[in-house]
Amino acid sequence: LFWSFVFFFSFAAFSFPVSLLKKFFGSRIDGGKVPKDQKLLFKALKEGHYGNEKEYLRSLRELAGKHPEEIDFFIMAGDLVRKTSPLKALEIHRELLFRSATSGKLRGKVLKHVGEDYLLAGKEAKAVNALRESSKIDDNCEVRALLAKAYESSGNIEEASENMKRSIKMSETEDFKPVKDIFARAVIDSQRKGNNDEMDRWINELKIYSTKEESLLLSVKQAVSSGKEKKALSLLKDVVQENIP
Repeated sequence: LFWSFVFFFSFAAFSFPVSLLKKFFGSRIDGGKVPKDQKLLFKALKEGHYGNEKEYLRSLRELAGKHPEEIDFFIMAGDLVRKTSPLKALEIHRELLFRSATSGKLRGKVLKHVGEDYLLAGKEAKAVNALRESSKIDDNCEVRALLAKAYESSGNIEEASENMKRSIKMSETEDFKPVKDIFARAVIDSQRKGNNDEMDRWINELKIYSTKEESLLLSVKQAVSSGKEKKALSLLKDVVQENIP
């Protein structure tokens, strides 16, 4: 029963720790009465699976009240609350940091969620601090990706790109699109501010992760912004040549 249960909910649109499933559903139920807590946890899983967030949150809060030692219930409840109230989520998650049981990798996990709360609440500096502390305890691709977002939101493109590169390296995907996206947004922001020097800098960084055709088009953009129309036209001809079979 347990593994078929885990298999079904592994495709749900939410993350539910297997450790909790093992604790509540680890033993087989052979025709007898299903314990109340199992019913409640199953209800939470079902509501989360079908996207009934209000009922899901209500079940999580009830489970947290009955099992205050299970920090994951509080983490998940806070994550749901974050969608509508990041500061309320922050209250839920920060309280966990003062518990003696919140140590080691569990503390790193809670700090990651605290960092997400701060980030969505627009408190980028505090988000960076929380996420950096989290990375010191349990460095992983998710924390690094969040750090990249926090740094980018605070305007620190260098740290944003470096942390995103580390996230990609840790995940072993070799997909550098997230890094390209950071530099592309920096290019657009610099252009909007009319800062050509800064724009050139981020375009040159973006070229490192671009195809030859993309690099040529970026060079056209640089030439146009600098008022070098003849160079822009020449580069456009190169782009056309690249696309001739």
